Amino acid sequence: MAGGRSAGRRRSEPVGPLLHAVLSRLGYHKRASALFAMAVWDRALGEAVARHARPERVERDTLHVVVDGAPWANELRWMESALVAQLNAACGRTVVRRLRFRIGTLPAWGGEGGTRQQAPAPHADEVARAERIARPVADPDLATAFGRLVARALARDAATAGKGDDGA
Repeated sequence: MAGGRSAGRRRSEPVGPLLHAVLSRLGYHKRASALFAMAVWDRALGEAVARHARPERVERDTLHVVVDGAPWANELRWMESALVAQLNAACGRTVVRRLRFRIGTLPAWGGEGGTRQQAPAPHADEVARAERIARPVADPDLATAFGRLVARALARDAATAGKGDDGA
């Protein structure tokens, strides 16, 4: 055993920094940060918050969140600094500095018995682009999962752009 490691065993590393490095090299750093922060929301903040609040988008260093009612919006505003710390800890680095809440209708929660509202199915060109983005990820399962996440995000962005966006 050289250096305290077994021959043939690789050291386990956090996924967040690895994905950050890969996407930075590909020029997708800012978009990847937003996707990653949104992807870890449920796990980082727990079931209670996930049932009542959904990340919507990231603008600069602010994560915009839809909340299902005024009581939850007020509670989350009081907890903002702790929520930001938990979210950034789950990401492995500072991704967001502020949270902004708005009251609105949430898609169904993805926890026990729930189903998430699905993004539109990605087109072949979005799938191909996502596969190119995920290709440098060495772990095949992780590359596949990350590629699916990116493809869904690309499809959602395309669908959102088609909803009366004037390009401004």
